[in-house]
Amino acid sequence: LATPLRDAGLVHVDAGPPDLPSVFARIPERSGLTGRRLAAVIWRQAFAGILAEAMAAALLDLAGSWRPDLVVHEDSEQGSWIAADALGVPYIALQATAWRGTRFRLSEEPLNRLRTAHGLPEDPGLARWHRFGFLTTRPPALHDPADPMPDGTRPIRPSAPDPAGGDPPRWPSPNRGRPRVVVTMGTILAGRESAMATILDCLEQLDLDIVAMVGHDLDPALLGPRRATTRVVRFMPLTGLLETASVLVFHGG
Repeated sequence: LATPLRDAGLVHVDAGPPDLPSVFARIPERSGLTGRRLAAVIWRQAFAGILAEAMAAALLDLAGSWRPDLVVHEDSEQGSWIAADALGVPYIALQATAWRGTRFRLSEEPLNRLRTAHGLPEDPGLARWHRFGFLTTRPPALHDPADPMPDGTRPIRPSAPDPAGGDPPRWPSPNRGRPRVVVTMGTILAGRESAMATILDCLEQLDLDIVAMVGHDLDPALLGPRRATTRVVRFMPLTGLLETASVLVFHGG
């Protein structure tokens, strides 16, 4: 994110561990676990533990030279709201992952331990976590009525941080009337090359104009030779591209 932040004229600081694998490697209890049991250990010990402690410390350190008026954090980053509470600064969570109320139960003990470490009283049920608001990016049809979201939830519709309104791609095509399909698995395709190749193999059996994006770090040639109406590129801003497309195929976040 450093490049788009600089392009937007924003100053940023690095905070917390450099990557998730290095954090997970510090959790020996995850060995042999799979599925929900593994997810619970990772959430409690990595996200509510190691990462929360690091992010709380980073925000408090930053506030020594630049004090925020508001802290906005994505919902799996659980340390900055505690630091903000210690600073007396309001904080708002932005939904980045699927909402699961069970995370309160998993996070309560490690986060209350972190609160007391920073001189704050314990927060039973983590009632203070979303008291200033929770911004959801999910439409109501994707909310689970059996697992209600926090009080004060407000819906927002994000805007893509890429150049909007630019010229759409005008690649030559034998049949300019064929539908365009855009295929992407995000900007990091590592480990998904075979899935992308299979998707393209299937789509190429239809009369389509196909645009596939593999991310900045993968050579498009790794997906092999393709039909003349298939273009494999590293990355293209989606705002303009989707204006020319009929279907988007993606990996579901």
